[in-house]
Amino acid sequence: MQPPVLASGIILAGGDSSRMGLDKSLLPWKNGTVIGYIVQELRRIAPEIIIVSNHSGKYTFPGSKEISDEFINMGPLGGIHAGLKAASHDYVFVTACDLPFFDKRLALYLLEQLWGFQAAVPQQGALSEPLFAAYDKSCLPVFESCLQQGISKVQEAYSQLRINYVSEEKLKRIADSDTVFFNLNTPRDYALLQKNLENLACAKPLWRRGKP
Repeated sequence: MQPPVLASGIILAGGDSSRMGLDKSLLPWKNGTVIGYIVQELRRIAPEIIIVSNHSGKYTFPGSKEISDEFINMGPLGGIHAGLKAASHDYVFVTACDLPFFDKRLALYLLEQLWGFQAAVPQQGALSEPLFAAYDKSCLPVFESCLQQGISKVQEAYSQLRINYVSEEKLKRIADSDTVFFNLNTPRDYALLQKNLENLACAKPLWRRGKP
């Protein structure tokens, strides 16, 4: 499985995991940790791995580099900005650090959908998923301008970009998107994960993230 072009992989790990009560990226998963699994899978389609964290030196995955936000306390947009700025490649795939069912096939598909756009973003009903999306480095000036204006929500910058919103119907041809977007916010989420539920969609409202 090869990406259409060389791409950088950015993992956002700068949150404080306040609702979980401990670092959710380091929760045990698949003989390692949640973030370790994401690094392993993302590396299959992105030769460069960048982890955006506010704790320098916390992650020691070989061949990856850890950086911190340039705009402090500006949420996911600050993390995406830092990752884009550090990326060596024009195409970048951004993912949150709390997705235990990260699917490289869907990530690769979104990179393919980036051609002719500045971002390829999954659309699930009325919601979009900006923290599992492909971005072109040309987004950087727009994101930086927004951050300078105090804007920290990713979607508030979208009106200034050429966005390819990829429909739920198209996503489901590649993978079970309801499962892929399962994210760990609370101890209850992790308990559900440990039970290995076969039909995660039945509990969808429990883990729908807010609007980043």
